Amino acid sequence: MGRVPLSIPLAVLIALILIGDSCGWMRPQEPPAFSGGVFSAYVLSVREAETDGYLMVAQIDSINSSAVLPFKARLHFLNDYPEPIAGMRLRFRGRLQPLAAPPAVPDIVDFNAELRRRGVVASAAVARDSLVYLARTNSLRYFCAEANNEALIRLKRSGLDAQSIDILAAMLLGRSDSLTDETRAMFSAAGLSHLLALSGMHTGIIAMIISCALWPLYFGRHVRTRLLLTMIALFAFAAFTGFIPSVTRAVIMASVYMTGRIIGRKSPALNSLCLAAIIILVISPQELFAAGFQMSFAAVLGIILFFPVIDSVNRREHPWLYALVSFPALSLSAMILTGFVAAYHFHSYPLYFLFANLLIVPLVPLAISSGIISILFETPFLSDYLIGAIDWVAQTFAALPGAVLDGLYPPAWLTVALVVAAALLGLALSGGKKFLACESAVLLVGLMVIAAVRPAPIYPEKELYTIVEPRSTQQILVANGECVVITDATSAADVADIQRRYALLLRDFMAKRNINKLTIKRNDD
Repeated sequence: MGRVPLSIPLAVLIALILIGDSCGWMRPQEPPAFSGGVFSAYVLSVREAETDGYLMVAQIDSINSSAVLPFKARLHFLNDYPEPIAGMRLRFRGRLQPLAAPPAVPDIVDFNAELRRRGVVASAAVARDSLVYLARTNSLRYFCAEANNEALIRLKRSGLDAQSIDILAAMLLGRSDSLTDETRAMFSAAGLSHLLALSGMHTGIIAMIISCALWPLYFGRHVRTRLLLTMIALFAFAAFTGFIPSVTRAVIMASVYMTGRIIGRKSPALNSLCLAAIIILVISPQELFAAGFQMSFAAVLGIILFFPVIDSVNRREHPWLYALVSFPALSLSAMILTGFVAAYHFHSYPLYFLFANLLIVPLVPLAISSGIISILFETPFLSDYLIGAIDWVAQTFAALPGAVLDGLYPPAWLTVALVVAAALLGLALSGGKKFLACESAVLLVGLMVIAAVRPAPIYPEKELYTIVEPRSTQQILVANGECVVITDATSAADVADIQRRYALLLRDFMAKRNINKLTIKRNDD
């Protein structure tokens, strides 16, 4: 592209995606009909359901033995099925329903947003007597899913305690289904939630391990071969984990960098980052709206812009001091931009993240390496001790007073403005442009003041909403600072399920209105 920076075509691409989304051009195609029949599908991904059975995303390509334009559906396997595996073929009898859109209630949590972004347009519950068959295939997806399952079995046979198995399964295999809500909340409060989801950090450590294993090629001056093999191994790791979006993003970003080195063309880090973003958005434009995509690129952009400024120690002259300073500098650089994005999506900010990550960073590569040994040789090795140390750090920092700043609900425009202002500040500082740095700093401080003093929205004293569901109807009543859900459900099990679901659905609804307690009542009470 000559001298034209890749940030320009990236900005144009982002603008086109935003326009296409606002006009509805990028919405997934509706299936031929939401009706009953016999459906044939290819399983794309599987995870354990929170209640019972399995939740999967499948691509349906046949209805009543007639081929249709493929579309994606979420299927809930009920009862005691054999565990389905990604890459399997299945046929089932049932009735598809449109994937539930969020009820017309302000500030309600939309749990299906991620599925709709991935093109899932329908859902169905598959009871045991509805399954026609569940068959293996010879696809790469099935082979990788079986290998992932086998790794989990070996991890469970290694003699590790349950907590270590759950955390290692999340860190190495992308299997976070077994993690408890308490564990997730604890790691989030400590600023360590990124450890429990495969991300760029895990991919980077895997790349480092692969690179070390291929170190003999460096002495034979086969540098390009080493880079190529590392890149192939990273794509194999992405396939092994089921092409989880966060891993796939990290692998593409690493591949862009390594490809530049293989062809002997050095490119500025910002250009490489923009090229990786362009590749991902061309393949999947809806990734632009995913929290993971935004946080991944915000973290890398923060490291590119702020790390050289924060860590100004000369590596050759003071190697030990550089190693000491680089860990906290890297964490702080990544969090500067990511913090704004995280506050927008998750409405909280961990205040002790820097100190927690400073202790965790040296442990994570050791824990991942030890976990790999535990899987390969079915031995606990040092994994229990290392995961125990990580768990202790998370517990300690999560228990500190004021560990989390809650109740953050910045609007989208303010979040974007804060990220842009912070990025401009980093760009000016790294380029030595003092005047632009001062202007950017003033703009950033001004926006943060606006965010702090922005008046809270005013809500009516009384609010009443009705949500009609297949099995029951709920009324949400807000009055006198209380939130009450009135349901016509009759069984104790249904009421308990409504209590659990609505505590999650109304999480932001209640937080914005400063309501702490949710009460469930029956119509006949």
